Amino acid sequence: MGCNGGYFTYVYNYAKTTAIANSTIYPYTASASSCKASASNRGLYKVSSYSASTYNSCPSLLAQLQKGPVAVAVDASYWYLYGSGIMSISSCPNTGTINHGVLLVGVDQCNNWKIQNSWGASWGEKGFIRLAAGSTCSVCLYGGYSVSLA
Repeated sequence: MGCNGGYFTYVYNYAKTTAIANSTIYPYTASASSCKASASNRGLYKVSSYSASTYNSCPSLLAQLQKGPVAVAVDASYWYLYGSGIMSISSCPNTGTINHGVLLVGVDQCNNWKIQNSWGASWGEKGFIRLAAGSTCSVCLYGGYSVSLA
């Protein structure tokens, strides 16, 4: 559904049958437009499988992250305010609102989340945000998805 939202599973099921390109070959433009598929930007990657972590469980999400990056849904309503540092739960409470998909890439020694966003390297910490441990910005609310590539 493009910029109007959607579901991770729709993307993964599509990518099981149609190879997807990385951002070097087919850059993200942050605008609504039609796909520009051509022989020069055909994808290199297909999804072979995906799995979900337990719904509404930060420990389950943390365990899944130990195996690799995890796609998560978050409440990014206040992320336009973020510049650097750790965004606290008081700046982004666990409201239950979900409006953005991102890639959870790691945690620090205090279990604060490190997330790669799609808004470009000029946003946040070179395209990343760090959220306080727990379900800040609803990060743990719906669990996440790990993907294996073919």
